[in-house]
Amino acid sequence: MAKFSILKKEDVNFVEVLMDEETVVTEAGALRYIRGDVDLLTKSDGNHNYYKAKFVGESKHKPIEKLNYYGTGVMVLEPSFHSFYELELNGEAYILDGGSFFAAEGTVVVEASVAEEVSSHFKGEKVFQLQVSGKGTVILKTQGAVEHIEMC
Repeated sequence: MAKFSILKKEDVNFVEVLMDEETVVTEAGALRYIRGDVDLLTKSDGNHNYYKAKFVGESKHKPIEKLNYYGTGVMVLEPSFHSFYELELNGEAYILDGGSFFAAEGTVVVEASVAEEVSSHFKGEKVFQLQVSGKGTVILKTQGAVEHIEMC
């Protein structure tokens, strides 16, 4: 499993990822630099997700873009004044706010899903939200404390 560390230096937060022949998924533009033998595999989504991306809030003009990296080394992700939160998944699924996905282990499924409860209020329109599921670590970019809400 990749090891994620949320670090702070001079009031700026950043994420360091230690990889040992592993895959890590990041949002497009999240990488600052790499040390070691880590390669970019592919972009994981294409233009067919344009409309999903528009409603999920990840981007208004391009698809939800996630980049897959594989190898052994250290990845340092872009610093931010926002906070970061480490979420451990053990087989469950979470719906995320738009713009909150930052990075995850390759074992985590990151996809747009239909918000059935909201979509039913719009005649024929689908509303999409970003969902993470599976097992592994997810790094979220937040603007403050994270609140877990149990949905009935």
